[in-house]
Amino acid sequence: TWTSLVLLWKRRPRPAFFLIFLSSAVFSMLSFGMLLPKADSFFASDGFVQVYEKDAAGRRPGLFIAGKLFVRGVSFYSGNKNMAVLTDNPKGVFYTKHSLPMISSTQDLLAIGRENFPVYCFLRAKEYRFLKTIVDEPIKVTVLEERPQRVLARLDRVE
Repeated sequence: TWTSLVLLWKRRPRPAFFLIFLSSAVFSMLSFGMLLPKADSFFASDGFVQVYEKDAAGRRPGLFIAGKLFVRGVSFYSGNKNMAVLTDNPKGVFYTKHSLPMISSTQDLLAIGRENFPVYCFLRAKEYRFLKTIVDEPIKVTVLEERPQRVLARLDRVE
């Protein structure tokens, strides 16, 4: 703060450092206490998992497809470990080799076994737009919930 700079210039370091500490504490309380809870729905996956649970009541969970940012959260909140990642660049998703299957083409979608349908997709808006470009005839996309930057969609195999 400017006040602490003035106090340092006047050679009063203790009050200057106290003001710096106080302003840091106030900023932290404001940002973590007010701003982060508002942004929680943007990052957390628990709300979308609840929408999935309402739609899939009574059915066993099949495959979940998620964007790379939501894979761990969706897996945690749903308890489903049968996950895949939707990406337009399967080599550049994670920094290290990952055990999750990468879905990046129509062939990858068609290779999903019939027993895994319906497949639920937890995606960012950008990833949903990519999904629409690779979905082909025997698979139908239904949007269950859409928020400004997130989409929950269901893929059904139509035969």
